[in-house]
Amino acid sequence: MIPYFPAPEISLAMITLSPWGLMVSLGILLGVQVSVREARARGLKPAEIFDRLPLILLAAFLGARLVYTFGYALGDWLENPLGFFYFWDGGWSSAGGFFGAISAGLFLIRKENSRPLRYALIDCLAAGFPLGMAVGRLGCFIIHDHLGILSGSFLAVAFPGVARFDLGLLESLNMFFLVLAVGIFASRSRASPGLLAGLIGLWYALSRFGLDFLRASDVPSPDIRYALLTPAQWLMMPLAVASGYLLIQLWRENFKSELELRTE
Repeated sequence: MIPYFPAPEISLAMITLSPWGLMVSLGILLGVQVSVREARARGLKPAEIFDRLPLILLAAFLGARLVYTFGYALGDWLENPLGFFYFWDGGWSSAGGFFGAISAGLFLIRKENSRPLRYALIDCLAAGFPLGMAVGRLGCFIIHDHLGILSGSFLAVAFPGVARFDLGLLESLNMFFLVLAVGIFASRSRASPGLLAGLIGLWYALSRFGLDFLRASDVPSPDIRYALLTPAQWLMMPLAVASGYLLIQLWRENFKSELELRTE
């Protein structure tokens, strides 16, 4: 079992830094490096990533804020609509951030005439997501803001008086496994642009959907549920369908190409 530790305070001069904010920032930096490296490996210019990055990050933070506000804290927003802009008070949804980034990425590459190039760019942008999310979720674990169900598992945290899962840790571990899978599979997927993005999207959608069932419902402010599912779980369903559809389309295209080669 993992020992409990209180969230540390990090002071720099007269400024108190948030461990969560630091880890999210580090995750973004590392994720961008992975995306740039993948772009170079595919023969693309790093500028293809950097030119699109500001809008993608802005959309990610906006999506994270929107989903949290209207999915998890609608009552608070109805009481104080201006609270939406109180970013310093916290309140972000990683699933919303993921959807915001996807939407912006698809919007930015829609004008590319070459379909393989569009898919390759999606792959490069997606390649950095697992490491960025893994590191960012460590920030959630450090401040213990996603409590899980009671458990005696070796992965549970021995909180004062009770042991339970910490979803920040579980989701971070899940993403680190995905980082490993991407590292192994990335070079093999480059012959089929879009494959890497589809696999990453499907992995994240299915794993996040399952992990959310481990979120605590016996704490003072549990995550809200709609028809027994969290807002993130509802978002994961269309993501799984879209990712699965992309993979099926790629399989059909590859199968058709192989068939044409055999009949020539």
